Amino acid sequence: EIEGWRFGISTVVPAGLTRRWDTPIQKIYAEEFSLENVEINPVVSYKISDYMSVGAGVRLLYSQGKVYSDGTSIVPLKREMEGDAIETGFNLAVAIKPVADIDI
Repeated sequence: EIEGWRFGISTVVPAGLTRRWDTPIQKIYAEEFSLENVEINPVVSYKISDYMSVGAGVRLLYSQGKVYSDGTSIVPLKREMEGDAIETGFNLAVAIKPVADIDI
């Protein structure tokens, strides 16, 4: 803490899920589904008083995904999709402590 200011960073590496199905009915919708996320969130906050502080941060997010489905054994459907993206966002916060036992 520097004169009421605090700095931090949150990282999530990797977060995601992968699922594969081999049975004919499930393969119609998703034979393979994969999603990966990497997120970095630097933040800063300022203590206005003993009862209130404010904070803000920037979100940097990279996502990569795949969806393959194959229903050709039952219906003439098949898809293969892959993609990735880099996105940004932000977060804002206000913390209030009206009495010793309550945080809002």
